[in-house]
Amino acid sequence: MTSKRKPIVAVAATALVAVGLAACGGGSTSGGGSSTKEGTKGGTLYYLGGTRTVEHIDPQRMYIGRDLTNFNRLTNRGLLTFPATEDPAHATDLVPDVATDTGTPSDNAKTWEFTLRDGVKWEDGKPVTCEDFAYGISRTFATDVITGGP
Repeated sequence: MTSKRKPIVAVAATALVAVGLAACGGGSTSGGGSSTKEGTKGGTLYYLGGTRTVEHIDPQRMYIGRDLTNFNRLTNRGLLTFPATEDPAHATDLVPDVATDTGTPSDNAKTWEFTLRDGVKWEDGKPVTCEDFAYGISRTFATDVITGGP
């Protein structure tokens, strides 16, 4: 068993013991039976990602949705982004990030025009340019140099 799995197995075993002890606990005088109360809709589902590692930290080489979502949201900026919201009705609404708005389409949406926000800079203080975005997008299609995906 790998050292990464030992803590997970320990937590799982502890949880099983706790559930088993709770199920064996006494003191209840009710006769059991079924409930007529409806379940509550809504709530929060927590997804724990497991032990699979991220294959690449190059955004143009990532192709698994979970990697793209989790890693890119923390490390990369784009023209547009998805809002940080818990409202599922708006979770997929695109909002401006480095762009000033969601862009203007032309040529049957084959071409999009964006305006960059003023003052956006790289970590070294150099301004972010349209050419920087063009380069990043072009790398997505550079299958001769970007390898490792499906």
